[in-house]
Amino acid sequence: MSPRTADVLLPRRTLLALGGLAALAGAGGLAGCAAAGGDLVAADVARRPGDPARVPALVDAVGAFGADLLDAVGEEGNLVCSPWSVLVALAMVRYGATGTTAEEMDAALHLPDLAALGPGLSALDQLLGTRSGRRENAAGKKTTVVLDTANRVWGQQGSAWERPFLEDLAAWFGTGVSETDLAGDPEAARRAVNAWVADQTHDRIEELMPEGSVRPGTRMVLANALHVRAPWRKAFDPGGPLEFAAPGGPVTVPSMATVLPGGGAIGEGWTAARVPLAGDELALTVIRPDVDLATLRPALRGDGLANLLRREPDRGVALRMPPVELRTALELTDALRRLGMRRAFTPEAEFDGMTRAERLLVAAVQHQGWLALDEEGLEAAAATGVTMEPVSAPSTPLELTLDRPYLACLHDVETGLPLLLVQVVDPTAAAS
Repeated sequence: MSPRTADVLLPRRTLLALGGLAALAGAGGLAGCAAAGGDLVAADVARRPGDPARVPALVDAVGAFGADLLDAVGEEGNLVCSPWSVLVALAMVRYGATGTTAEEMDAALHLPDLAALGPGLSALDQLLGTRSGRRENAAGKKTTVVLDTANRVWGQQGSAWERPFLEDLAAWFGTGVSETDLAGDPEAARRAVNAWVADQTHDRIEELMPEGSVRPGTRMVLANALHVRAPWRKAFDPGGPLEFAAPGGPVTVPSMATVLPGGGAIGEGWTAARVPLAGDELALTVIRPDVDLATLRPALRGDGLANLLRREPDRGVALRMPPVELRTALELTDALRRLGMRRAFTPEAEFDGMTRAERLLVAAVQHQGWLALDEEGLEAAAATGVTMEPVSAPSTPLELTLDRPYLACLHDVETGLPLLLVQVVDPTAAAS
């Protein structure tokens, strides 16, 4: 039990046994309900609408982090990742971080201070929720746009989570902690996480957490899922064969083509086209480097990507591109370390804002992205899972040198029955 029990929100069954549930009604209290994986331990705090004035700064943060992440993991192979999903999952972790761990996370993720982070996240998340619905395409026909995001947290049953941490999860992320037997049946917990992600992404991501990623020592899994499906505002036309300059040599692929009046833009080192989706609330911007991707990626860091996406296209463009279906699975620990988020993965990690019952560290950050686009539209999915484990107490290797007389005992392990006792005084003495 944490030494600061006044600051800890206890599991629901404990509060019921103490008869103290009514005393916790209202803000900062407890909501307990049935949930997959066990009771939901959550602060009795309503999801807050957030502050729209905080949205631009948060968009800048996602853009800067996304460009950094792309530069850190973007080798010349195919890649699909969602900086939004990764940032939201790690933002939940950030609300439990303190000290140097928190400072490093803020710098690596380009986060504003917590007073602005939660209101910005909540406002932006709820804004994204308005993007779903019936929308008109260029022909005036009603079509359906889907954009869904969701957060979920699984925690070791019986653990004591700090009240402010649970209040932040409820207020800014709309979730609590589902009590789960992570220690007793980690494989069942892993399947539960993957089932939830598959459901949220319409089976586009079915195995976010690979075998062995949830272990008996796992204390918490924090996940975010994103799913988008939308038709283009104007469907592409077939474009015929296209010779594509792949790293291994030219390849011939099918293509699709469209003309976008006022949809093109040219910048320093790149040419881009913005392809609107039905309703004009979402778009896909494609960017071709003048030289190569290795030159373009660093140019997008800082405010480069945010500025490119905010820039209004100013000229017509005839776009021709291949239809694609891509999937990427990433373990982001090394990339995040390179971006400066180091202490969170070490025994020196400070997550006492999450729990004071034991010290935790981030064990792994799993991410998957999927994208398919053709002449009619696009569908995309992404998910991020963060696993938390306890810090192992540092140990000093035991040194034992048998350089003086010693005893030994041959024994039965289960019962402790000594079968043979041995005393060695002079190991050089010959057996008689």
